[in-house]
Amino acid sequence: MLAMLSGVIGNAGYDLIKKVVNDLRNQAKERRNEDRSYAELSEVTDEELDKMFNFARDYYQGLEAIKKEIRAAIIEEIVADEVSHDPVLRNELAKLIFRENIKPKHRRKAADLYRIAITRAVNRKAPSKERFLGFWSHQNDRED
Repeated sequence: MLAMLSGVIGNAGYDLIKKVVNDLRNQAKERRNEDRSYAELSEVTDEELDKMFNFARDYYQGLEAIKKEIRAAIIEEIVADEVSHDPVLRNELAKLIFRENIKPKHRRKAADLYRIAITRAVNRKAPSKERFLGFWSHQNDRED
């Protein structure tokens, strides 16, 4: 029941977005909204709009609707990025991955290390905006 309701809400949300975009397209064509330019929207096809909406929906659903192979590749990239920042974790994984004789206990250990890397990546916080204030203005102060 919840899945059905979610689908109905998702479709209604998509229909609403499509209506708003079409209204903006019509306004742009008729030049009724002079204070803003929506010229780019007139070039977006319905197929492209469908594709963008589906990408956004997949992102917000936490990769659930993405094919298994693609989801695995994304997770692999997340793990690789996280492991690249932690030499200890990287070395432990490398030892397990490049063993000549991989036993079930080694697979379990590698899975545990993958979980650690994924958990760290998920819990990582973006740097604050304040950290980057004036970043570019100070680049000229550096000596080459």
